[in-house]
Amino acid sequence: MVKKQNLMVTIALVVIIIVALSTLIYVNLPVENNDDTQNDQGSDGTIDSTDQMDEIKKNMTCSLVFGDQVILYDLLTLETFEQYTGSGQYIKTKLLPDTVSLSEVINFTGIDIQTLLGSLNGLPTNYSIKVTASDDFATEYTIDDMAGNVDIYNENGTIIENASAVVMILAYMEEESYYFEIDPEEDIGPFRIAFVEENTPITSSSLWTKNVISIEILPSP
Repeated sequence: MVKKQNLMVTIALVVIIIVALSTLIYVNLPVENNDDTQNDQGSDGTIDSTDQMDEIKKNMTCSLVFGDQVILYDLLTLETFEQYTGSGQYIKTKLLPDTVSLSEVINFTGIDIQTLLGSLNGLPTNYSIKVTASDDFATEYTIDDMAGNVDIYNENGTIIENASAVVMILAYMEEESYYFEIDPEEDIGPFRIAFVEENTPITSSSLWTKNVISIEILPSP
């Protein structure tokens, strides 16, 4: 009877040892990497946000209107155009000559307005454009404005004679940040008309338009 009990105890111990060894081996087996998971994550374990960024850009739109042509450009498409980067500053001319009020110097990235308009078919030789903001405020620009032939001021608010032309752009970035990445309380984007160059020209604030949603070509009579 004692021998039988000892045998049963021995068998039970063997079973326990086998189970313990099996568990230890399983826990220490190498884990096979999942290629799909690796593709979705960066080296720091964060999810790749490229798709999310593209979706945001698709919702940032500006319409280009010319007669019966209405082209709705989203930011993703506008970025396929040749970029123009330069710095600019504006002066509040309505305060002159009593007070000089200058904006800060900002580096802008966007599209030369003439490059953008050149994508239209049948553009007339002479025309103006009406740029409309999200609050329905509209500003008209002449051919000379679009060519950058506008008044340039010095820091004292005096117009510089025979100043070089600047570049009028439809900006979508300031200081390498998209407008949707900048504090929304600033209420500037998603697009903005700015006048820029390498030497930071100072132009009239009346020429600058924020919250641009539409650009309409108006043929001159």
